[in-house]
Amino acid sequence: MGFERIVSILQGEDSNYKTDLFMPLMRRTQEMLSHTNAQVEENIVAYRVIADHGRAVTFLIGDGVLPGNVGRIMCCA
Repeated sequence: MGFERIVSILQGEDSNYKTDLFMPLMRRTQEMLSHTNAQVEENIVAYRVIADHGRAVTFLIGDGVLPGNVGRIMCCA
């Protein structure tokens, strides 16, 4: 079991995204977009993607990976 799943069970939620791991990110996104709760539900997949990517970036930065375009390998198809 992953950390998010354990938290959802401990908090009695049926979704990882309803736990206090993700809800602060989703609420802040809602504030920034001035969305109503109905608009959040209409766009719930996008909200979940934003929250998931936000957490992933946080862990990457915590591990010393810094965002940027220096040193990227350019590829042409």
